[in-house]
Amino acid sequence: MNGPAFLVVGSARSGTTYLSRLLAAHPRLAITDPKEPNFLALGVGEHAFAGPGDALTRDAVVGDEDAWRRLFDGQADELVGEASVTTVYYPDVTIPRIERLCPDARLIVVLRAPWDRARSAWMLLSGQGRETSTFPDGLAAERQRIDDGYESIWHYRAQSTYAPQIGPFVDAFGDRLLVLEYERMVSDPAETDRVFEHLGVEPIAVPDLGRVNAASDPRHAWLRRRMAAAHARPSVRRVARGVIPKRVRRSVIDALSADTSAEGYPAGFVESFDDDLAELRSILGERAPTWAAAR
Repeated sequence: MNGPAFLVVGSARSGTTYLSRLLAAHPRLAITDPKEPNFLALGVGEHAFAGPGDALTRDAVVGDEDAWRRLFDGQADELVGEASVTTVYYPDVTIPRIERLCPDARLIVVLRAPWDRARSAWMLLSGQGRETSTFPDGLAAERQRIDDGYESIWHYRAQSTYAPQIGPFVDAFGDRLLVLEYERMVSDPAETDRVFEHLGVEPIAVPDLGRVNAASDPRHAWLRRRMAAAHARPSVRRVARGVIPKRVRRSVIDALSADTSAEGYPAGFVESFDDDLAELRSILGERAPTWAAAR
């Protein structure tokens, strides 16, 4: 039966789209369409996510094993993988499924400085018109939102707390799991060579991928909210995808956005990850990202 040769298992807002495009540029590698079927984490059972716009995630889940396996049809010499960032966040669910459904798959996880990852998730939701709170207020509301069933992209701090996610994957898969640091991956070509070596293919020159999946706040919030509301309707999405090229849809979103990366963090927020990063260092040792080793 078909199955993935590799899995990019996370982490959300940490450059997995960049990595997926890089992998797809290799003549022997391919990424599924959609790149995030979310089957391993969310494909069994109903997930009635309660957050604004969460129905889009629920509707996009590939819930059937046969449908998921068909995604990996490829050319005879191609290695096909997927990149669902929910996989690493639910290790109790996904690890047994990986062991059962694709026991030989190679795994890659990309980790970003946790404070930056959390804010990037908030920026993404703000830019989509789904998040209307400030970043500090969103952090304060996180526990209640988790209890209320919001999807994982809203779990700003929890999804940036890496040790409980990475530890089980290291224990289960050992050297089959490649740990990448986002900040180095986008700046050091040697990191991409490590990826290709991990997957058993020859390195290639790194293509210029440009701006990839950058998060932003709405410049025209009222228009973005209306776009988000329209996009939440399946009939509108079908029509838009049928008549508007993806690059045009992406350009419209970019034109309505403004980068907000200069905004500061709440007092003590960065330091609040110190205990988790100490545990992450004990798990990964020399493989720990540089920002973890520095704290």
